[in-house]
Amino acid sequence: LGAVGDLHLVIRKERIADDLLVIAGDNLLELDFAALHGDFRRRGASLVVLRRMEPGPLIRQYSVVTLDGEGRITAFEEKPANPKSNLIAICLYLFHGKDLHLVDRYIREGNNPDAPGYYIQWLHKVAPVYGHVFDGAWFDIGSIGAYNEANRVWGERFGGGEDVATGARGGPTGAPRTPAGPRRGCRPGGSAGGPPRRPSAAP
Repeated sequence: LGAVGDLHLVIRKERIADDLLVIAGDNLLELDFAALHGDFRRRGASLVVLRRMEPGPLIRQYSVVTLDGEGRITAFEEKPANPKSNLIAICLYLFHGKDLHLVDRYIREGNNPDAPGYYIQWLHKVAPVYGHVFDGAWFDIGSIGAYNEANRVWGERFGGGEDVATGARGGPTGAPRTPAGPRRGCRPGGSAGGPPRRPSAAP
């Protein structure tokens, strides 16, 4: 079915008509959810959580976003060859209940049902969608290298050498004994893996 197809199925099967929070499982982050919810209520529209990334080739593997002066998304491009900003979507969305019916329209129109970024790329053209920028720690743990690095950093911060997913003790270097594998997700056609991203200054 694909990620958007799965979302469509759940909305229909469970008859969801309320606001809906969607988070990709390979996000490990420090985010103030109270602030996110406050922003959502203030705007009365769907939100996409965004993160600044250092310029470089890696940014071209993500969804790159442009905002206007009010924080509304004006451009959303999957894996652009020439990124127009250093804001990326991290596959964390808070959809307003009034927009959920648009998932059905998106699917019926024959759009890409897989990577959710394609849905946001379409959605912001038919409904107001805003960006919520955060600067807390963030790791994309869709690859084993990034997972191990996140495990090392979180272990040093919260207790040294524990698996960030299970709490199990790791090996001599603190690496997890049972790592998570890659998954298909925010980037079309492959895993959403990559090295950890830490806060960077706004341009």
